[in-house]
Amino acid sequence: MRQIWLLAVWMSNAVAMSHGVAVESILRSALIGPDPEVVLHKKKPGQGNDMPGSYAEGSPLFEREQRHLETVKRQAKIKDDPFEMPSTTEMPEHPWVQDHFTSSCLDPLPPVSTTMQNVVVLAMVYFLVYTALAIARSVYHATGKEGMMRVMQGAATVIDVAPMLCVLYLAARVRAVQLGQGNPEKYSLPPIWMEAAMWIATCLLILQLVLVFAASAVSGRVASKESVLDATQYYPFGSMAYVMLTVLRFMAVFGVFLAAICVASGTVAMNPPASIWNGAEVPLSAAVECIISLVFQYFIVNTLHQITVVYSDVYNRGVQPEVETWRPKLALEAAAHVFKIAPMFCVLFLASRLRALQVHLKHGSPQTWAQVLFYVATYSLTAQAVCALGVPLVAQGRVAKGDVDGDVRFDFGKSTAKVVAVRALQIVFLVFIYFCAVAIVVSIIFLRDERTDKPAPVPSPTMTCILTLVCLYFAIYFAAMVAITVRTFRGEAHDQRLADRYRPGSAPDGLTVVLSTLQSALLTLVFAPMLCILMLAVRIRALQITKGQGHSPKYAQAAMGVAVVVVCLQLLMVFLVPFVTGGVPPRRLDDMRPGDPATTYEDGSVELKSPDKKAANSAFDVVRYVLLLFLYGSILTLVASIFIMDCNTTTGIAPVGTQSFMTTPGPFEATLAPMKSVDWGFS
Repeated sequence: MRQIWLLAVWMSNAVAMSHGVAVESILRSALIGPDPEVVLHKKKPGQGNDMPGSYAEGSPLFEREQRHLETVKRQAKIKDDPFEMPSTTEMPEHPWVQDHFTSSCLDPLPPVSTTMQNVVVLAMVYFLVYTALAIARSVYHATGKEGMMRVMQGAATVIDVAPMLCVLYLAARVRAVQLGQGNPEKYSLPPIWMEAAMWIATCLLILQLVLVFAASAVSGRVASKESVLDATQYYPFGSMAYVMLTVLRFMAVFGVFLAAICVASGTVAMNPPASIWNGAEVPLSAAVECIISLVFQYFIVNTLHQITVVYSDVYNRGVQPEVETWRPKLALEAAAHVFKIAPMFCVLFLASRLRALQVHLKHGSPQTWAQVLFYVATYSLTAQAVCALGVPLVAQGRVAKGDVDGDVRFDFGKSTAKVVAVRALQIVFLVFIYFCAVAIVVSIIFLRDERTDKPAPVPSPTMTCILTLVCLYFAIYFAAMVAITVRTFRGEAHDQRLADRYRPGSAPDGLTVVLSTLQSALLTLVFAPMLCILMLAVRIRALQITKGQGHSPKYAQAAMGVAVVVVCLQLLMVFLVPFVTGGVPPRRLDDMRPGDPATTYEDGSVELKSPDKKAANSAFDVVRYVLLLFLYGSILTLVASIFIMDCNTTTGIAPVGTQSFMTTPGPFEATLAPMKSVDWGFS
């Protein structure tokens, strides 16, 4: 009978709301007969039926009211304030409902921002290039023609800058969301000139790709992966075509640098709306400040490196035979190699910032000690780059890229002591870097609301997937760095690449097996930064259209989970190779030798080519292609979700007029206030 009565109450409210007909008395008479005995209740002073939580402790309905309010808060996915509960259905004409219950979705839905459009464009180009590289690689293995594969390797080298641009765009977006309190478009944040700079940087990066393809197609020559932007690889030095290609290349590289600096500067100088902040200055958050610092360093080093390439081409080609040993060029190349892990640190900073804004959109921030670690990690990377620059330019040593991204090899000739000293200094910075990464992950998980000293909401599925990829990324890098350090202090040659440590058919030592396997494992994480960026973009878009109260669509969450599982399975395949091949690790494509039993490619997939294990070869091939299919399907799903998500998919509540009134329960007081106090059956 109680359930029937509750159903009738809801239906009566719905009918009364839409037709203005009072049917409550009819239903009461038909279902429960005469009015029950009136029960007296205690109210809090100054609070009547218009306020939630108005019953005083000891009142017969106090406990039921509290339980119902807790249920309402959980259903609305809010933290501690029942006044903020979103509801997208029309509520009965009741003052408390009208004042405190508003739609959780912006109406109309705002268009996809310029920031998100640029992130999507760069992400799609990034994944398309690597997909084309995988196809070109398959063609090479089928036909033996390596031209297209080498072109796509060069294109991948160019597009590797895309993740850093994306994190810069997202940092600007997060800053705009904070200043605009969830509705930056209302206050024209970010300003139009910043949006123009984003498009310029994106288009100029794509222009660099076009130059790679056009130069190879017109000249009929193919450059090596390291010399993809060297014009002399395509045309004779001094020819008109050489000059045009060099000028266009320099304009594109320098233009991306200037546009990125404009976006970073605009993020710093973004003005907070006076109507929200009352003219007060809003300092830049530690996360955004560290991201901008890394962006400045990243693009300055990479642009200077490209300038040294142009200089060596124009002034030294044909004059100095040993141009490749020119110290400034090698130093900047090594410094750029150090910053290759910077995008994932920026992702970690952004995740921490977004998690803090989930707690409080206006004043939320990570723990103070976590913010200190942002700076420690940032300037530890800077110190690593300074070492890479200082050893060849000041200490007159030699420097080269190491076996993994972020690692640099030094050589002082016969002075082993200098090598050990510099390596020891590197280890100190590496300890800082990886300790900070772990501690920041912990701070995200255990974040608390400083206003109430209560734990923050449980990390969303999006945040969980991002943290999983971040932990895998830094765990593999840390293990590789430990292996490299052990090799260094064992006194092995520092100018010898790992690819030359053993020959096919030989039995490599255990350290070589471990390091080579970890190198291949790192290739499976090549997509991790861009995957995290796409996940952050989906999360930011979902929070934007739901006033910070919604979640990523369920299908997008499923796609994130699939992507993480695929990456984990690719890692597992890499680690299984030494067991299948009898102790021979997989090789990277660049280090491959004839007779190698397994190869790891640029897209993270593993190919097994053991002549005496045909069944295992076939199994690896099937799993490899299935995993790639799921990975690219997940990527397309995430991209599509940014454009098609709506209120229904981000809150589970349809817009006004598209669902039954019964779908979303109304507030306790809205149902109870017009009626006498009876046992409604709340439990």
